[in-house]
Amino acid sequence: SFALRAKSLPPPRTGQTIKGSFPPPASSLLPPPAGSDARGDLRVLRYMPEGQVPLAPELSVTFSQPMVAITSQEDAAATTPVKLSPQPKGKWRWIGTRTILFDPEVRFPQATTYSVEIPAGTRSANGGALKQPAKFTFETPPPAMVSHYPAGSPQHLNVPMFVLFDQKIDPQAVLPRISVTAGGKPQAIRMLEATEL
Repeated sequence: SFALRAKSLPPPRTGQTIKGSFPPPASSLLPPPAGSDARGDLRVLRYMPEGQVPLAPELSVTFSQPMVAITSQEDAAATTPVKLSPQPKGKWRWIGTRTILFDPEVRFPQATTYSVEIPAGTRSANGGALKQPAKFTFETPPPAMVSHYPAGSPQHLNVPMFVLFDQKIDPQAVLPRISVTAGGKPQAIRMLEATEL
């Protein structure tokens, strides 16, 4: 018999083409260039996030004038002209002298509406004042059900039920909102103990 070599590998399959620009566009978090805004009234140039967002890793606000002196981060972080409510665990820090960021310990908790305000009269390091208060809100999504068991067919009354959500939930808070009916009559339910699971 002939000693045939192994068959050639099949040609590689084409994958997804990722289109991008080089060099990439400048980051939106960079402070704006100095110009005519250096004098006059203080303004809030931009902020993020706003509205309904799937995730909120950080909060940033950029002003038209320098807000802090060029110094250490610890000294600069003592100046926080932005009021965040509710404020989770985290810390404020400055990028340059005009952009302030709030970094939560992990990310902004889900299922929460946050309000942000920069009060009128806030002054910059140049002496410019904010004429009107700047306010905005952003909202992280509430939990959504991903899957559940059982489903689709008649079940015994003692079958354990399971519900999976897309984020952490408090089971004791969800349990009172679950109702089970059989034959048109409400049925009592309870949380399963770890030993039963």
